[in-house]
Amino acid sequence: MLIFATAQGMQPYFSALKMNDDYIFLNLNSLLEGIPRLNLTVDKENIPRYDSKDFDMMYYTYIMNNKLAFMELMKVIIPIYEGKNVIIFVNSNIENNTISESLQKLIQQRYGLISYNISDPDDFNSIIDKSGFSIQGLYNLDIDKDRYSNVMVESYSTEELLRMQEQMNTSGI
Repeated sequence: MLIFATAQGMQPYFSALKMNDDYIFLNLNSLLEGIPRLNLTVDKENIPRYDSKDFDMMYYTYIMNNKLAFMELMKVIIPIYEGKNVIIFVNSNIENNTISESLQKLIQQRYGLISYNISDPDDFNSIIDKSGFSIQGLYNLDIDKDRYSNVMVESYSTEELLRMQEQMNTSGI
C-alpha cells in the first residue's frame, strides 16, 4: 500500500506504525525531521512554467533519465513489491502538491499502483487497500529492477565488489 500523508493526517497513528516493520516512512517535502528524505523534488521555479500535463511529462523524464532520481523512486517501489506499506510525508502547499500529484501519477501509470491521500486522521481508518501492481506494472518493475541492479553495481568499484563478495563468502551468507 502506498500512502501520501500530511503530518497532521498521520499524527495519531505515527508512533504505533513506526514500531511496525511493515511500514516504511519517507519524507518527500514535509517539514518533519528524523524521517529519511525522498529526494524527488525539483526546483520550484520550474513548476509555474508548466501546465499539469507538461509538468508531469517533465517530471517523468527527470526521474527516468536521472540515475539518482531513479534510485530514489526505487526506495518507494521495491518495498511495496516486497509487501511493505510505504507512507510518504508531504507538505500541502501548491508547489508541493504539484510534485506529489505528479509522483502519484507516475507510479500509477508505470506500475499500476493506486496511492491514497491522507490529510485527516479519519482518512487512514477508511482505507480499504485494493491496490497492486498491474501486469504491465510488473513488466516495468522487472525492467526497473534490472536497471536498479546495474546502477548499484556501477556505483561500486571492482575492488569494492570483490571485497564484498569475499566478506559474504567468509561469513557464510
